[in-house]
Amino acid sequence: MKKLFLFILTLLTPALTHADGFFGKQGVSYPINTIEILEEFNGGNNSSSTIGDFGLGIAASPGTITSSHVAPIANHIGNRNIQISATINTVGTLSLTGTFGANFNNGGFAQLYDQTVIIRPQTNTLQELRVGFGIFGTAAANMPPSSGIYFEQDTAGANPTTWVCVTRSGGTSTATNSAITVSTNTWYKFRVLRWATANVAFFIDGVNVCNHTTNIPTAYGSNASYSSSEENLEAAVKSYDIDLLYVKILNQQR
Repeated sequence: MKKLFLFILTLLTPALTHADGFFGKQGVSYPINTIEILEEFNGGNNSSSTIGDFGLGIAASPGTITSSHVAPIANHIGNRNIQISATINTVGTLSLTGTFGANFNNGGFAQLYDQTVIIRPQTNTLQELRVGFGIFGTAAANMPPSSGIYFEQDTAGANPTTWVCVTRSGGTSTATNSAITVSTNTWYKFRVLRWATANVAFFIDGVNVCNHTTNIPTAYGSNASYSSSEENLEAAVKSYDIDLLYVKILNQQR
């Protein structure tokens, strides 16, 4: 009878088949080989370091940056509008690290990761808009960032009206035109998958648009952040809406 009981118990107990988890209370599997952050922008306030449930930070220079709630719509319930003021060459950044390094230890560029950001540009002229992982500061002199892995629209660049995939290390870039037009009031789902040290895949709305193997930064401990950054190239307000930020840091051997 005891052996029969143990056999039945074995059948009813979930098997731990994934190396990235262990079972805690009530059989819930917790990841140990990954780190995951999911920000839906349903909660939080609108001031610096309180944006969303994780308290993302906003900062800008020389002008200002503001955040405001956006009315929920179908399939995009939690939204924030991020807006920079009309002072020309203002750089405004929304950052998971809050104060650019102090609030989230992400390990820097040495990590393998899977990142998705969903945004909706409200402006697409005379601006630089970047979405991804990089050393995004708040000064025009630091744009583009010295290192990063991101999507960008640079209206002063070689492809002013389309999204460009960028890997950049120590000031040198590899840039590939995705041929996807930047349109206002249109949602884009950006995904960056760094699946190996020297391999990055870029996706827009589920389609693999670029693949890079060069100029991929690799340093640990940098002050890079999972961010979006915008600079106005004219004395006019620029803005975008953000619906989701998801980051999964991969391959943690612990």
